[in-house]
Amino acid sequence: MARPPLPAHDLAAHRAWVASAAEAPFHRPVEPPLLVHPKPKKAPAPERPRDLVDMMEAPAAPADERPWYVRQRMPFDEMMRAHFGGLISPPSELAQKRARLKRERSEAAIAARAAAQAPEEEDEDAEADEVEAPPPPAPELAPPATEPDPYLAGLGLSMLQGLREPRCPEADAALDALDARRPPGFPTATRMLSLRSGEAEANVVLLLATGEEARVTVRWRAVDPAYEWRVMGQLPRTRYCWAADTGEWIPLRL
Repeated sequence: MARPPLPAHDLAAHRAWVASAAEAPFHRPVEPPLLVHPKPKKAPAPERPRDLVDMMEAPAAPADERPWYVRQRMPFDEMMRAHFGGLISPPSELAQKRARLKRERSEAAIAARAAAQAPEEEDEDAEADEVEAPPPPAPELAPPATEPDPYLAGLGLSMLQGLREPRCPEADAALDALDARRPPGFPTATRMLSLRSGEAEANVVLLLATGEEARVTVRWRAVDPAYEWRVMGQLPRTRYCWAADTGEWIPLRL
């Protein structure tokens, strides 16, 4: 059974409920009523003071009510002096003279810049009308003659000296010479992929018949000339060096 509501601050209602509960026959314990407190009334919201937004939305004052210095559309500095009265002192004669000289210098600089640009534009137009003669072709320089290196001649790889492109007849001859002088157990070299050659060293990447790539390094004109082969990506990494004194390939683990 729901508990009956009873006003919390009504003493007469409390006495009447107690009297009725005392006179009623007893069947079961009497449950006390549910005291209900009245909700307080909300105070009216205070009036919000006017802010800048309200002032911006307010209608503009009529023209007759605006100050005279606003109606006359005076310069900003004069309008501020008229508005604030004697709080802002007028510029001195020296300040006025400096402002006038600065304005004159600015106008003179603008005029001089415009006068200097006019002849340049005329010269550019005249040069554009004239047809320039093509320059004479540069004389072709013959490549300097190089003597074959003794180390490369001993290996039979003299064509690597002065080789710059991997796609030329000299590169095909170098590929055949390198393939004929590969370490034992290496597959046949089928193509030259890249070439980086200098005056004393050449690095060649060859494509082998198995699809692997081999890097060949040849150094001459050095304290320790060398001729080396290495299969790229192969583990364990092994470099094969040619020993000119014994005529054998020496494997070195990297």
